[in-house]
Amino acid sequence: MRKQLNEYLFYEFGFDLEEENVNKISENWPFILEEAGMIEAGDKTEYVFIFEHEGEKSYAIYGRALDFFPIAGMNLTDLRRQFIGATWIASKKPINLSVVRPDDPIIPSTSERRRRIEELARIIDSCKSVRILEGLFLKVTNEYIGLVQFSEEQAAHVVGDKIRVRNVPFHEASASRRLSIAIGKMIEDGKLV
Repeated sequence: MRKQLNEYLFYEFGFDLEEENVNKISENWPFILEEAGMIEAGDKTEYVFIFEHEGEKSYAIYGRALDFFPIAGMNLTDLRRQFIGATWIASKKPINLSVVRPDDPIIPSTSERRRRIEELARIIDSCKSVRILEGLFLKVTNEYIGLVQFSEEQAAHVVGDKIRVRNVPFHEASASRRLSIAIGKMIEDGKLV
């Protein structure tokens, strides 16, 4: 398991591909992978390790796929919520604001999707300008969800047609991870199916 993760990380981080380096890949090179635990997320088991690269600690994941994420202040519970939320979002066939699909009559235009996320954000605060960190149209349910931030605030909030979550933590993590964690927590709390 560790050797497979190290091979994945070797290529992901773009190490020198000379044959002697490729042959050095092992359970302990190019990274020492410290076991962090296991996560049960749905019907999947994810094995989690911690490694350090250029002073930043990250989680390396061995499970349904090989992957890695900066720790960004998260523990294994947060990571499990991320996986649960990401699975839920993926099941809804999300379309983000960078996707243009003029041939699909179900998907609104990019400007209409952006406008709708801004409208949902104004329910929380109608006075401040809003910045969309992540905006999704969920094709399966014909709904919107987004992670937004208001001017001069570090806090982020999840908005949606049926969702409101204030002060989503982990500002060092990507917007998609933060959104997934908030959705995962709502699912755990029984507030979202």
